[in-house]
Amino acid sequence: MYDKHGNDNNSSYISEFLENINRYSDFTFEYVKVDRSQLTKALKSGLIDMIPFCGRDADSSGSLLFSDIPCAIGSTVFASNRMPDMENLKIGLLNHAPESLREKVFFYVKNQGINATYFYYDSSEQLISDIYNGKIDVFTTIDFTIPSDFFVIATIETTFFYLAVSNSNPELFYEFNSALSTLFLLNPSFLSTLRARYIPSARYSINKLSPREQTYVRNNKNMKVAVVMNEPPYCFLSNGEFRGIIIDLIDALAKSAGITVTYVPAYSYLEAMNLVKWGEADIIYNINELILKSDLASIKPTSPLLSQKFIFVSNSSLKKDESVYFVEIRGIQYSKEFIDSHFKVTDKISVDTAEECFAKIEKNDNYISLIPLPQLEYYLQNHLFTNLKMINEGYSASVSLGISRRLGSEMAGVLDKAIYTLTTSMFESFMERNMDSNMTVGAFIKKHLVSFCIICAAFILVLASAVFLFVIFETRRRKDNQIKQAMNLANRDSMTGLFNHIAFEKKVTGILMHQEENETGVFVMIDIDDFKKVNDTLGHAKGDYVIVSVANLLLSTFRGGDLKGRMGGDEFAVFMRNVSDLSAVERKMKFLQDSIKTYFEESELPVKVTCSIGISWCKGKQNENAFKEIYNAADQGLYQVKKNGKNAFVIVEASSLQS
Repeated sequence: MYDKHGNDNNSSYISEFLENINRYSDFTFEYVKVDRSQLTKALKSGLIDMIPFCGRDADSSGSLLFSDIPCAIGSTVFASNRMPDMENLKIGLLNHAPESLREKVFFYVKNQGINATYFYYDSSEQLISDIYNGKIDVFTTIDFTIPSDFFVIATIETTFFYLAVSNSNPELFYEFNSALSTLFLLNPSFLSTLRARYIPSARYSINKLSPREQTYVRNNKNMKVAVVMNEPPYCFLSNGEFRGIIIDLIDALAKSAGITVTYVPAYSYLEAMNLVKWGEADIIYNINELILKSDLASIKPTSPLLSQKFIFVSNSSLKKDESVYFVEIRGIQYSKEFIDSHFKVTDKISVDTAEECFAKIEKNDNYISLIPLPQLEYYLQNHLFTNLKMINEGYSASVSLGISRRLGSEMAGVLDKAIYTLTTSMFESFMERNMDSNMTVGAFIKKHLVSFCIICAAFILVLASAVFLFVIFETRRRKDNQIKQAMNLANRDSMTGLFNHIAFEKKVTGILMHQEENETGVFVMIDIDDFKKVNDTLGHAKGDYVIVSVANLLLSTFRGGDLKGRMGGDEFAVFMRNVSDLSAVERKMKFLQDSIKTYFEESELPVKVTCSIGISWCKGKQNENAFKEIYNAADQGLYQVKKNGKNAFVIVEASSLQS
C-alpha cells in the first residue's frame, strides 16, 4: 500500500490515491511511520492528521470520522506460493492484526472443518520467510499485501477501507470528504483502476481453485440468482428471457467458473434481498458498501463487480439546502450523509422500481432521488420520461454480488477469482448492447403516446373542422419540442450551458471515430487555479460567477465548431477539430490565459484568477476507446502544469493514438 511499486515502480497505491484527491484540494503530505496498533492513538494525539486506509471496525470508541466513499476495497484471504493441504493447515497470523480479522479467520476455519495450527509473528518478513521455507502453509492478509509470486488460496471476507480523521477535526474531514466525492463523481472507475494496477489478476487465477473449491463446483453446478424483472438496462425480460448488463456479467462469471445459472424473478430489490435471506435464491446483485449491518448477517459481498455513479434527478433545478422529498427504491442503499449535505429532506417516499421512482419525480415538484447514471441515460435516450432533469451532483459506489451465508465460503472464493477474469472491453460491450430500449407493450405505448394519439385522432379528424385539425397538430408540435428540450437539457451543464461530461465524451468519441486520415484533433483540459480559495474567500456566489465567466470566455475564444464542455467543478474541456498547426494552438492558449487574467482584473475581483491547461492531440481515425486515452494524456499534462507552479500549459502527444 505504501511501498514504491506498481507498473512504473515509482508510486504506491496510497501515494497515487492521495495525489488524485489533491487535484480537488490543496494539501502537502508528509508520511509518518506509526505502529499499526498505535494508529488511533497517534490520530487522537495529533501526531498524524489522517489515516488513508482504515476499516470501520478499528474505531471501537466512536472517535473517528470516516469518508462516505471507501478508498480501497480488499478481501481477507489465505495466500501462499503453493497449493497446500486444505484439510490440515498451518496458518500464520501477525500479532498486531486486528482482533476482528482473527475472529473472521477462526470462524472460517471452524465452519470449514479445517484442522488448523496457528503460528504468530511480530513481523511480516519472518512470516513470509517461513512460508518459503515450508514451516507454515498460508498466511492471513488483505489481498493488497500479497507478494508478487503468491496467489489467493481462499477468500474469507470482503472488507471496505475508508479515509479516517479524528472527530475533533471536522473541518479537515469535510474538506477531504468533499474532494474524495468529487474525484469519484468524475472518475467512478478510479478504485478499479488502482486495484488493477497494484493487484495483478494472476493472484486470483480461476485456474488455481483450492481442492475444496474444486469439489464445491463439482457438487454445486448451479447457482440461483435473484433478479429484479423490470430494471433496464441492468435486468429486463425480452421474449421471455432475462437480458441486461448484470445478466451478461453473471453469465460471463458462470462460464468462467464452470457453473450454470438459474434466474429467480423478483418485483423489487427488497423482494430479491428477501429471496436470498429466505433461501429461495443464492445470490443477489447490486450490493454496495452501504449495505446494512443487519443484512450482512445473512449476505456476504464478493469483490467489486463494477462501479456505479449515482446522480441526483428532479423535474426542475433545485438549490443547495432546499427542502425536498426523497424518493427511495426499497432495498437500495443510499448515502444518507451525502443527501443531507445537499438538501433538507422533509420526508421519504418509498417505491419498488426505478420506473415508479421516475414517475413520482416527473409529476411532483421538489421530489428528488439518486439514480444510477446508466439507468437514467437509458430512460432519457429512449424517451420513456421527458420531464426529468439531472442535477450535476452525485457519488460513486462499488457494486458487488451478495452471496447467501448459507452457502459455503468456497462459492465466494470461486466467484472472486472469476470476477478478475472480466475485462474492460467486456464491460463496455455489455453496456452498449443493453442501452437500447427493448420495451414491453406498456413502455412502447408510453414512448409513442403522441403518435398513438394522432393515429386515433386522424379517424376523428375526417369529420372534424379545420380548427380542430389545427389544434391536434399544434399539440403534437409542442410535445415534440418538449421532448427535444428535455433531451437537450440532459446534455447540458445547468450552470454554464456547456456540454456536460457525459454528452461531451459521447460527441468527442463520435468525432474521433470518423476523423479523416490527415485530420488532427486537439483535446484541451482547463482547470481554474486555486478555485477553492475563491469559494472560501468570497463565497459560493462569487465562485459560481467565476465558473460562468470562464465558460463565456471559452465560447468567445474558440471556434463555433469546437466542442466545449464542463467536466465538473472547476474543470473544463475543449475539443478542437481539424487543426492544421499546433503552433496556432499555443497562440490560442496564451490568448485564453491572458483573457482570463485580464477579465477578472478588470472586474476588480479581490483574488487573482488564472488557469492551468493540459493539451493532447491525435491524428486520423480512432477506435471507440480513444477518448479515454486522449483524456488521460491531457490530464497528465495538466497534472505536470499544476505540479510545476500552475498558470501555464503543456502539449502532450497521445502517441498510442497516432495513425
